[in-house]
Amino acid sequence: MDSIFSVLKDITKAGFSVWMFLSFGLPLILSIIALFVCGFEEGSLFSWRGRMNRRSYLVNLIVIIFSTFISAFIFFYGMSNHYTVIFIFGAVTFLCSIFRSFAILARRLHDFNFSGMFGVALYLMSLVLGGFEFIRLLILFIDLLILIWPGDKLENKYGTAPINKVSF
Repeated sequence: MDSIFSVLKDITKAGFSVWMFLSFGLPLILSIIALFVCGFEEGSLFSWRGRMNRRSYLVNLIVIIFSTFISAFIFFYGMSNHYTVIFIFGAVTFLCSIFRSFAILARRLHDFNFSGMFGVALYLMSLVLGGFEFIRLLILFIDLLILIWPGDKLENKYGTAPINKVSF
């Protein structure tokens, strides 16, 4: 009799797990796929095309910093409490923050008529050589220049000059 109840208990657990996956996991996976498929199109969240002015760059940078802290909190909360869906959500939002930071840096560099790959090189230099104090100061100086220095006022090979308002 106990074995029947244990089998029924296992079936109920399995059914609940399937229900949880279909209710939360599957929509999350489909949303992630849709975000990455549509997110890299021109004018989208992760697009590297176009230009960005200083004000837009600063506002976007602040939003990315806050979203990174929140996603890291969600990630570690889900990981420490063994909540898989919350853990995955935190990891995906953290990756989205990283992709978005590359996108806004590339757009800001386009405003100077530079390739967005200089931003990738800057990040790689930070990862590889970030232990040296001189390199950290150099990267901080470059980041401040990107933030403060005005871009081209005229059209360049990356598009027309950005409008003088905040854009995402």
